[in-house]
Amino acid sequence: MGIFYGDHMRNVIFPAKVFFHSAGFKELYGSIKYARIYSELSLMRSYKDLSGFDYVLSVLWGNVQTQEKIMDIFGFSDTEPWPGNPDVSSYILKNGVLRKENPMTCGDSLILLGQEESTRRSCKNLKEYLNSQKF
Repeated sequence: MGIFYGDHMRNVIFPAKVFFHSAGFKELYGSIKYARIYSELSLMRSYKDLSGFDYVLSVLWGNVQTQEKIMDIFGFSDTEPWPGNPDVSSYILKNGVLRKENPMTCGDSLILLGQEESTRRSCKNLKEYLNSQKF
């Protein structure tokens, strides 16, 4: 799987985790430090659209050919009573612009989402889940 890093975004004011995919990572972000800063700023700029979710998962990657910095974003709601069976809304953020239309993701992200949902359901609450790490 091309996803190589995941972390709870503690500096974002709504519950969020970000994962980094190897596609275009080195060429467009260069380092985990820069990618984390970019992720945090991008999520915060999208606060109005994303803050209503119980939590958000995102996958950061890049298209080297088009030089687009891309984040696949998944907003989860209806987790109460815990663990619930959440509804999932998807967005795509390209070069800082959040779009609801035509969101897409890759198979690696689908595998990640399944693994994360399995992990979440094994946790006793959202805080425990957000602090869980497999990377």
